Amino acid sequence: MIELDRLTKTYGARASVSDVSFTVEKGVFCAIVGSSGSGKSTTLRMINRLIEPSAGSIRINGENIATLPVEGLRRRIGYAIQSVGLFPHWDVADNIATVPRLLKWPEERVQQRVDELLAMLQLDPAMGGKFPHQLSGGQQQRIGVARALAADPEVLLMDEPFGALDPITREALRAELSRIHRSTGKTILFVTHDIDEALQLADVIALLRDGKLVQFGPPIELLTQPADDFVRDFMGGGTLGLKLLALRQVGERVSPEPVPGEPIAPETTLAEALSQMVLRRTSRLPVRGTTGGANGSIGLSDLIG
Repeated sequence: MIELDRLTKTYGARASVSDVSFTVEKGVFCAIVGSSGSGKSTTLRMINRLIEPSAGSIRINGENIATLPVEGLRRRIGYAIQSVGLFPHWDVADNIATVPRLLKWPEERVQQRVDELLAMLQLDPAMGGKFPHQLSGGQQQRIGVARALAADPEVLLMDEPFGALDPITREALRAELSRIHRSTGKTILFVTHDIDEALQLADVIALLRDGKLVQFGPPIELLTQPADDFVRDFMGGGTLGLKLLALRQVGERVSPEPVPGEPIAPETTLAEALSQMVLRRTSRLPVRGTTGGANGSIGLSDLIG
């Protein structure tokens, strides 16, 4: 879906992005991570030509974006940012409808799409008549995502969209975004400096350092086969084992041995199971069975199996 080929952006003698190449397949969630100044946001903004590359190329569905009209390109790409950028003098419904109306969709179709997106993001339909200043930060961010998805874009770009939110709201929106990705199959590029956020959401991770791509691959690959010490430290250093546990679910390691107690769900991560073992002061937890199935259990030894 998206191919970056030796992408470079220079400002004078300084390279903000240097010779970056990677491919994101259709329907894949890609997190672009790195410390401040690593070139994450610059890379993302070159994809919708908010910034023009100094060298290299970007292709979407095989088309070199440099050959496409800028306005037409941006209408094919959803874009959500940390500051949301909702129009304050428009209500929620009009904000969501921005791009469909630019594309001259029939008004009936526009209204139907607004209703669909409010439902998708689990927002009250009555919210369509409210203005941005009447919404909480988390609600505003959901509307920003809805607006980015409104015209059913091929690609969704997200630049640290949850960075300004409190931890509880951020966690809820991460779960919501994960659900939307599963249900829509959109190709998503998501910039974040939070490696735990990337591990929770992404199918693949592109790790940048000083404008250069250090490693690209599935999260488990960066955790178990880091390219160098920088990757190892960025991914968590001494906590790599715990982060690996957060990528696996109890249902993958459950044994048939029953034990008493309140069962945990099979979808629980191994990291959460370990936490529950510590809190309950036990080395084995009951696991709820699937519909109609008997309960099993998971023990400390199963976590490293």
